[in-house]
Amino acid sequence: MKNDLESRLIKVIRKESRKMNPHSPHLAYMETDTTINYGGLKITKDEYNLLDINKKRIHTASSSDGAGITITEKIDNNLQKGDIVLIMKIDDDVDDERYIVFGKVV
Repeated sequence: MKNDLESRLIKVIRKESRKMNPHSPHLAYMETDTTINYGGLKITKDEYNLLDINKKRIHTASSSDGAGITITEKIDNNLQKGDIVLIMKIDDDVDDERYIVFGKVV
């Protein structure tokens, strides 16, 4: 009975603290090609989702004479050891914490 009460109390404390401390993005680094190190916490591939972004970036520029140029650049979002990444926690379930990886920071 005591453990049940403690468990319920902990859940209430966590629920209330989430209201005052919403999740925010943080920088972390790729320890391996699939494992993220966030302040010593190892986050494995099954604990995060990589944001699927548009794979092209388009740059357009023009000069004073009206001539323009458009450059299409392929975005490589393959994560490799040593990359700095932007992550955010999206699930507080103690048994199944989940993160989203927005991509690598360049």
